[in-house]
Amino acid sequence: MKRFLKKTILLVVTFITILVLFECVSAVLSAPKESQNKFYVKYQELIPLVNSKSVVLLGDSRMEWGVNASQIKNALNFGMPGSNGLDVLKYLRDNSIFPKAILINYTPFIHEYSNYNVDKTQYNLSTYIKTWIDYKLMDNSFLYNKKNMDILIHQNQPFMLEHYYNEYGDAEILLNENYPGPVQFQIDQYSSRASRFDSVKHKELLAEFEELSTVFKEHNTLFTGIYLPVCDTINQIEKPLPHYDYLNKVFVSGFYNFHELYDSLGQDVFMDCAHLEESYNVRFTDYLIEYCSFLEAR
Repeated sequence: MKRFLKKTILLVVTFITILVLFECVSAVLSAPKESQNKFYVKYQELIPLVNSKSVVLLGDSRMEWGVNASQIKNALNFGMPGSNGLDVLKYLRDNSIFPKAILINYTPFIHEYSNYNVDKTQYNLSTYIKTWIDYKLMDNSFLYNKKNMDILIHQNQPFMLEHYYNEYGDAEILLNENYPGPVQFQIDQYSSRASRFDSVKHKELLAEFEELSTVFKEHNTLFTGIYLPVCDTINQIEKPLPHYDYLNKVFVSGFYNFHELYDSLGQDVFMDCAHLEESYNVRFTDYLIEYCSFLEAR
């Protein structure tokens, strides 16, 4: 009888332990993870595709989310969060790659942005494989990616549940509806940037753009600046800051200011063309192709 009880108790304990482990593993696997990790894979895939027929889109997340390269003939979208695109320009210059056109999304906070060392990276099969493995670990592991562990431990909500790129570099994004106050978060972020706007650093960075633009102009590349639309709140924050007279000098092939276009294309946007309204980037890209004579629909 004692033997039977021991076996029964052991069996019950084993079953409960397995059940608890199963529930724990299921909870961990189903927990939301930070999905914004495919940056370097994107560069590995796109950089080798740039040639003299390409239309290169550069800039921060406004370009990344707000313009669809898939709608523009020969376009590749290099837009990245917090990027000013200088590293891509330097790589193209250093490797004598002069595309048909370069469109750079401008914001007055561009001097605060950092980049992804595109000009200091190798683009070959071995680097691509290493980068792809690192991306998969960052995207799926709690131990490898500290952000995922923080989300799990503190039960935080990531801003995005999915953040991937198509073959043209366009962002394919699923926002997290449970993320608290995304609109106010962006307003606070941009208000903070406006309060510490540094006109000296701003002009220094634009001077670097001007120097690079001369190189591309000599090789018949259209070097163009665009100012993507934002909602009224962000517009009022940014409007006093840019120096439009100087921008026309920097972007030697023209500077297209769509800053206040939100009024005709919809009010449900903030920060950039697509953070709240998925269809906005499609509509704006159609408008961009129609407005810019050197762009063709794909």
